[in-house]
Amino acid sequence: MNRTSWLLADRKLLNVLVKPSGFLFEAKEDETILEAALRCGYFFPNLCRMGVCGTCRGKVLQGEIDYAGKEILALNQAERETGYALFCCARAKSDLVIEVKDFGKIPIFSTKEWIYNVIHRETLGKAITKIVLGPSEDSHLFYQAGQYIKIIHADGTLSPLSIASAPEENFLIELHLAHPPDNLQAQDILRFTASEKKVVFTGPYGNCTIGELYGTKPIIFLARGTGFAPVKAIVEEIQKFKNYPRMHFYWSVTSPDEFYMDELLTRWVSEIKNFSYTPVLSRDYPHWNGRVGLLQDVVLEDYSDLLDYLVYVSAPEAIVHDVLHKFLAAGVERKNYFSDVFDYF
Repeated sequence: MNRTSWLLADRKLLNVLVKPSGFLFEAKEDETILEAALRCGYFFPNLCRMGVCGTCRGKVLQGEIDYAGKEILALNQAERETGYALFCCARAKSDLVIEVKDFGKIPIFSTKEWIYNVIHRETLGKAITKIVLGPSEDSHLFYQAGQYIKIIHADGTLSPLSIASAPEENFLIELHLAHPPDNLQAQDILRFTASEKKVVFTGPYGNCTIGELYGTKPIIFLARGTGFAPVKAIVEEIQKFKNYPRMHFYWSVTSPDEFYMDELLTRWVSEIKNFSYTPVLSRDYPHWNGRVGLLQDVVLEDYSDLLDYLVYVSAPEAIVHDVLHKFLAAGVERKNYFSDVFDYF
């Protein structure tokens, strides 16, 4: 066996050599080459992580890859035949030599803590504010639609906030902050984003991403209040694709004025093929002619059998667990039920 053929018959890790940088890292057979590089501490250009944008484009000089059945939209057949690949979706089937521009080591601090500028603030509704953040330096957060960050307060405490925008080339991050008077941490975020114009946070976090949800199965989204934020990011990312899965979004609040982006939802219904939206009030309200009740009960009135569905829930822990209990009885498979609440267990 020569020096450039590293393969050992009983080894589960495969080597990936990157030209022209000369960096070498190990990839598992069940992870993408992008995931392996980031796990090993290397910067790898990427944006959508779904084979759509082409940011992670490179060339396979030696070895074999496959895409595990994923549809790759950003490469044509001629490019594939000449060795080009999208490493956000490609998995190593042998040791590889690849060519990637702008590949390098990730500084240790940048994988965890970030300082962003406050670019814009806007009142969305009663005690709800949109905050748009932008990188303060050349480096920026890489994330997937559906993930969240944890804002660091001056006393060291952390506040998780879902990212409400899909990854874009301008690297801006949109947040939806609910700040009722009795939520002291939210009030603190509201104050320092107005006065200091800087936000320090860690991230990204969360496994309930577009990569888990996008496919052939229809998706039912359930959100409570500002739980709409990650759903917005995921739907925005899906809008970039040529094929839409069937989607039905249920949004629950306590009063009609809390549907703080109702116009956007109405537009999605008209613009996005196979998208449905059902606003739900958790209690009776004067002059409200729409659906009323527990979020999970309203969904089950519409779908008695959920065997063939993916379910994504962005809500307080008690609701997430109650929905899971009722939906399992309605046929949802546990592997098809997603919520970042489960990150904490």
